[in-house]
Formats: sequence, structure tokens, C-alpha cells
Amino acid sequence: MAFLSTGPIENNPVSGVRPTGTGEGATGGTGATGVTGATGVTGVTGVTGVTGVTGVTGVTGVTGVTGVTGVTGVTGVTGVTGVTGLTGVTGNTSTARHLFIGKTTSGTLTANDEVQFTQPPLVDNGAPDIVQTSATRVTLLRGNYWVSWNISGGVPTGATVLSFALRNDTSLILGSRAVNSVAPTAPQTISLGANLIIAVPDAGYSINLFNDGDDAAVTAVSGRLAVQISFIKLSD
Repeated sequence: MAFLSTGPIENNPVSGVRPTGTGEGATGGTGATGVTGATGVTGVTGVTGVTGVTGVTGVTGVTGVTGVTGVTGVTGVTGVTGVTGLTGVTGNTSTARHLFIGKTTSGTLTANDEVQFTQPPLVDNGAPDIVQTSATRVTLLRGNYWVSWNISGGVPTGATVLSFALRNDTSLILGSRAVNSVAPTAPQTISLGANLIIAVPDAGYSINLFNDGDDAAVTAVSGRLAVQISFIKLSD
């Protein structure tokens, strides 16, 4: 039996010859998927990575609504009253030295005139520290004194300044002057006065109230003295 071939001829052990083809056969169909193999052993866990940079803090949220105030608790029981302390030692009895004199009549004083207190003292508990020694003078022994004086007065026509002050003999006592530069014309009046503390040295003071301004008129009106002055000893 003879074969027709276009390729080279090789010897065939049976027939003596066989054709050698040069073309490829058609691709066979895909075989069935094989059975899934067993899952392999889990590998060793890797090293933990470096911690990342902290992120930016977020915006603070809106403050929540304040809750309702809780109920007030019950008041505790009042504690027992402590023992009354011992009564302190009774202090020494003391009566303040006080002299209060006044002028009940109206009158006119020229510049530098001393006020005359011719009426009996209204309060006379000053001796021996506070003593009225004449119509115009009051003697003070060493110590600290509260002194208060007041006048009800005005000025004659043409004068403008109403001013009074205290002196120790002829020396002005600082802080004792009171001035009204637009005083009313008499018989109209205003109230003028001063309050001060005087520290009297060992030599003592001879106090007088005097007119330290223009001519002045002092006037006694209903329920008020024309002039008054009060001395109270505070301490030695």
C-alpha cells in the first residue's frame, strides 16, 4: 500500500516508509478542573509597623445644656449650743470730762474780737481738766480733746467774709477755722462751725473763739444759740 506525502520520507519498520507531516493538529478541549489542594499553613505574623503621626485634634463640640438642679438636701440637725464663756472683768467706771457753753444773746463783733460767753455753762463736768476761767477763755490741761463750735451769724452791709477760728491765747489753732466768703447780710444768718481734736501739751491751753474775718453779727434765733462751743476730754 502506497502513501502520498509532500514531506520527507522516513523508513517505517512495518511498511518500510511513513510520511512526516509539517502541520499541527487541532487543540484539544480543556480538561476538567482538578480538586483544590489543601490550605497551606498560616505564615508567621510580621513585625508591627511604626505608629503613625497623631492626627490634628478635632473642633470642640458645643457645650451641652445644663442639667436641672437637683433637689436641695434635708437640713442637718442643729448642733448643741456650746457652754457660755466666763464673764469678763468689769472695767473701771469713767465719766468723760465735758464743758458746754453758749451765747444766748445777739451781738456784733469787729475783726479779731473774742466771743464772750456770759451765761452759765449748759454742761459743766470738766473740772479740773476743762475750766471756764473768764467770759472769753477756757483752760485745758494736758490731754486730747474733742472740740466743736458753731455760730449763727451774718455780716453788716459792705462786708463779705464771715470767718471764725480758735486760738491758744493769741496763736491760731490749725484746723479750727471756718469761712464763708459770701455770707448773708444781717439780720439774715447762716450756720458756721468746725469740729476737731486738739492735743494739749503739758503747759496747757487757754482757748478762745474769735472773729477771724470782717465785722460780723451773731444772732440768737428761736431754738438756736447765737454761739456755742463744746469740749470733751478723750484721753490724757
